[in-house]
Amino acid sequence: MRLKPVRVAALTLGALLTSAVGAGAAPGDPIDTSSRNPLTLAVIGDTPYGPAKLAEFPTLVNRINADPSVELVAHLGDIKSGSSVCSDSYFAQIRSLVDTFQDPFVLTPLSVRLS
Repeated sequence: MRLKPVRVAALTLGALLTSAVGAGAAPGDPIDTSSRNPLTLAVIGDTPYGPAKLAEFPTLVNRINADPSVELVAHLGDIKSGSSVCSDSYFAQIRSLVDTFQDPFVLTPLSVRLS
């Protein structure tokens, strides 16, 4: 089985986060305390789903932007439910929302169904 690059990236990020938890690191603790270059990520996913989460998304962005330790925002995929309509206007709306992140933003789609 051959994995697509985005799936590999998602699996790699998941493995790194899992190994950090398995090593006894608490949320917010650096994995390697001797590192000269610690990195703090904000990891989100499965959002915004539906009108309520869409309305709350700017608050989430503001909370992440207010944290000075965050250097990168990683979205692990799924920005809409499978039953909702795919439209250019919806994706443009999401794009305008994620453009308000002050830190670099990476979207890692976990699965893409083209049919």
